[in-house]
This record gives sequence, C-alpha cells and structure tokens, in this order.
Amino acid sequence: MMQTYVTPLTMKRLFFKHAWLVLFLLTSSSWGWAQSGSLVVSGSLKHEETKDRLDNVTVSVLRGGEAFDEIEVDRNGKYFLDLPLRHDYMLVFSAEGLVAKRVAINSANTPEGELPDGFMFDLDMSLFDMMEGFDESIMETPIGIASFVDRSGRIQFDLDHTNDMRRRIDDELDRLADLADDLERAQMRYDNAMEDGERAEARSRWEDARDEYEKALKFKPGDATAQSGLDRANAELDAIRQSEEAEVAAAEAAAA
Repeated sequence: MMQTYVTPLTMKRLFFKHAWLVLFLLTSSSWGWAQSGSLVVSGSLKHEETKDRLDNVTVSVLRGGEAFDEIEVDRNGKYFLDLPLRHDYMLVFSAEGLVAKRVAINSANTPEGELPDGFMFDLDMSLFDMMEGFDESIMETPIGIASFVDRSGRIQFDLDHTNDMRRRIDDELDRLADLADDLERAQMRYDNAMEDGERAEARSRWEDARDEYEKALKFKPGDATAQSGLDRANAELDAIRQSEEAEVAAAEAAAA
C-alpha cells in the first residue's frame, strides 16, 4: 500500500496593497494506492482573487529540462500526474491572462531502496491576473523546490527558498503599489496644470498658459493635449512679439 506523507509547506498569503495574494498551497491527503515507483502529483487550480475554479490551465511537465508531458485541467480545475520517480521535474502552471508559476520536484537523488511505494503530493495552486508592469522574470524561478532529504527519508520543500521567493514577490508588488501612487499624484498635478492653462488661455494670458502647459508636460511627458495647448500659447506669443516688433519698426520709420 502507498505510504502517505505530509508535505511540510504551506505558502503564506502575500500582500498586494491591502489584499493577500496566495501563491500556492502544498498539503497532503490519504490515497488508497499508487503504482510502485511513481511520483504522483495532483491538485486543483483556483483564481486567487475570485476563488473561482480555473478550467483553462495547462500543466506542463519538464523532465531534465526537456518537455515530458502536458495536460489540461478538467472542468473542475483538477489535474493528476503519475510520473516515474527518480527524475527531476519542473511543473509549469499557465493560462491566458494569468501569471504562470513553476514548481520544481527533484527526485533524481532519491536513493535506491527509498520510497519503494512511491510518493504523492497534493499540490493546489492559485494563479493571479497579469498586472501591468509586473516583472514576470521573477516567476521564472520556481516558487517551490522539493528534493529528497536523507534525514527525513522523504521529498520535502526548501522553506528558505520559498520564503525568499515570497519576499521577492512581496517587494515587486510593493514596487507596483508605490508606482501606482506616484502615477496617481502625477495625474492629479497634470490635471491641475491643464485646468490652470486652459483658464489662462481663455483670458488670453498667454505667458501663464505657456507655463502651465509646460508644467503639465513635466507630469505627463509627450501628452498630446498639453503639447497642443503649449503650441497654441507659443503661437499667440510669437504673433504678439511680431506685432510689437512691427510697431517698433513702424515708429522708427516714421521718426526717421
């Protein structure tokens, strides 16, 4: 009969602003049987925010860095893998519009005679939506790495690595939150400058209008509306300057 092992890893929730983002949960459950020498991995997929089941996820399996297997989760968001033990695997969970996650399960170093009845993981995953500006290269590193541990005689996850990945993703989410705050402040200052520029333009205060439109462009470089306002203000100022120069020239000619 297949032995049942408790995998020692439960990812804590990560904050994105005030909401936690669950990376994944690793638990175990009792199984009645499994093929001898098998590495059985199964679980379910959910959307992190809505908690809805994900039925569009592809689970890709790499063995030794090369494609080995690929399955689609069923309509209930569940998957099941029965892999030969004593190989190194990378599991990639991906779906359109969601950030892919990777988990490494390295069983190649499992000594002969160990785990004669195989090994099972109940690996549930939560995927979150892609976010503009999110550095997806972070996720190219597996969020979990498991390998055979001689002392325990079973395959276990490296908690230090998991915590490090948690910190890296936390830092990236904090960076995005700070960036969003900066953009919000810049938008507010841009709006104020545009309002002041339009007000000055309506009153033919062209120098003030020019200054405000230039200010707006500092908060939102390349903005077409602000640039158009600046062009109008400069055109009016050029016309005023040319008119003044013409008046001076005419006065000088009359005095000659």
